[in-house]
Amino acid sequence: MLISFFLFILAFILCRGASYVVGKTWGWEGLKAYHCISTPIHEACHALTSMFFGHKITRFAPYLFDKTTGLAGVVEFTYNKNSIFQIIGLFFSAIAPFLMGGTLVIAIAFFSFSNPEDFTLQLAYIKYIFISYTEGQLSNFSLFSIFSYFWGEFKLLFYILFSYENLTSIKFFLGFIVVFLITPSIMPSRHDIIQVSFFIASIFISFFIFFNWLAVKFIHIPQSVVDTTIGLNFYIFLTSALVCFFLFLNFLIIVTGAATFTLLKKIKKVAT
Repeated sequence: MLISFFLFILAFILCRGASYVVGKTWGWEGLKAYHCISTPIHEACHALTSMFFGHKITRFAPYLFDKTTGLAGVVEFTYNKNSIFQIIGLFFSAIAPFLMGGTLVIAIAFFSFSNPEDFTLQLAYIKYIFISYTEGQLSNFSLFSIFSYFWGEFKLLFYILFSYENLTSIKFFLGFIVVFLITPSIMPSRHDIIQVSFFIASIFISFFIFFNWLAVKFIHIPQSVVDTTIGLNFYIFLTSALVCFFLFLNFLIIVTGAATFTLLKKIKKVAT
């Protein structure tokens, strides 16, 4: 949970940072172009999750881009305040773009690889390290050592990603472009975070941590429950890690593009 939370925060910073660079370099029109594909997907994730939890959608604007309010899109809904199920749905609705978008990123990454087996094997080993850490087999190691383990594996994943076979594959480049287009709005916005009260988020996260602690510490809990809990933890970790991974690549591309654009602009200004 701690590693996943750290990766989530890092992904949020990278996502907001890339948008900030785009806005500073290309202005409002640049932001509209940058988020033109990802924003409707972001809002659709909110809408689908809200409908699943029984919320009544009163407004759906997947492509708003109101310069006055700063809203790129919006989903407004009402819910039954006496329904625990619908109240819990507020939390999931807010983080839906991250969970659903992250799943989409993983699927696209898998099908874009020229050799998907390499991707699968690498994720399997990452899962092995994660389960070993969760079950306490790596408990003698420091948190820094655990990060080193994962960092080494994700570096290898990076080399697999940009292998010669992938770089010469049209399928890979098409998949990479799609991932690049959907990641700009994959993280919850400030409006989403405000929508979920701190109280609701705290209750849900506290319950999840407590349930994890019970599943790991008490051996009388059915193994199926323990396996499900570890599987859910790994899914959250993997989504956070891969979203963070692709957002980092996205951030590098945006910063490089912005620096190049600014430099060419200055050269043109000097030349004239």
